[in-house]
Amino acid sequence: MILRQGDKGDQVKALQRGLNKLGQLLIVDGDFGGGTCDAVGAARNQLNLPGSSSEADDALQDAIAGVPDLFPPLTAAGVTFIAREEVTDARTYGTKYQTPAAPPAPSGVTIGLGYDCRFATQSQFQADWQGLLPPDALAKLETVLGKEVSPALKASVAGVLIKKLSYFSSKIFFLFLHPFVALGFVLRHIRLYLAFIQSHTAKLYRTWG
Repeated sequence: MILRQGDKGDQVKALQRGLNKLGQLLIVDGDFGGGTCDAVGAARNQLNLPGSSSEADDALQDAIAGVPDLFPPLTAAGVTFIAREEVTDARTYGTKYQTPAAPPAPSGVTIGLGYDCRFATQSQFQADWQGLLPPDALAKLETVLGKEVSPALKASVAGVLIKKLSYFSSKIFFLFLHPFVALGFVLRHIRLYLAFIQSHTAKLYRTWG
């Protein structure tokens, strides 16, 4: 069954849950609106599947259903909840984080939502980002590895553009933050997520799938 904008129901919810495994950060409400339409187009690009960017045919739905959870202990629903708390939605993330950020020292230049270049070696950086960032961006960012942010460092990365990486594929959720930052980040959001489950179990199921 082809799903398109305006459709509603459980099949749309299943589609939205699957799209969230690809980092689309959708509210699972069973309403095929503009956000779901955008997510379908993005999923076709990610999965390299031909077809309409505004419709989900059986081939696309099957491919999406076969995508594994990135982090099974939390599931795509849990990661989506945390991600939306941090960046609101996929469109906002893609718009806001196209360029490196330069938070105050002692942080270094960051990519996405917390990949801190100060704590990455060149070999680590290449292993993490080779093939995901344009070569010119890789070369420029290698010059800031291991350094705290300063006015000169901030100016050096001005204008550097990175690809619109999904919240999941950009590896910024939990894998490559500085260990102490990562631990606090993950524990803070796990506590938030568990508290939300305890007080809003029924609502969580209806909303996030």
